[in-house]
Amino acid sequence: MIYAVGHRDTYETALDRSQVMKMGKREVFKGVPYAGCAVWRTAAEAREYLLRTGYDTYEVYGVVASWELHTEQIDGEPFRRLLHDCLLLRIGSERS
Repeated sequence: MIYAVGHRDTYETALDRSQVMKMGKREVFKGVPYAGCAVWRTAAEAREYLLRTGYDTYEVYGVVASWELHTEQIDGEPFRRLLHDCLLLRIGSERS
C-alpha cells in the first residue's frame, strides 16, 4: 500500500457511498495532460506534506498500489505520481 491525500469531506462522502478510485496518469484530462495523483511511500510522509502545506481540511488515505510498479517520479516534485487508477481506502480512522 502507498498513500495519497484528499479533501476529507469530499472523500468521506464518496467512500460512504461506494468504492473510490484514485486517478492515475492521463494523456488528457479536462483538456490538459494529467501526471497522476500525488502519492507517498508512507502515511507519515503524506501527513508531513499536509502539515508543511497547511492543508488542514485534507486527510491521508491508502492506495492499493506498488511504489515500484505503479508510480513515477517527476523532477522537482516532493512526491511520486500514480500511473494507473487504483483503489482508495480509509486508514487509521474511526470511520474505517
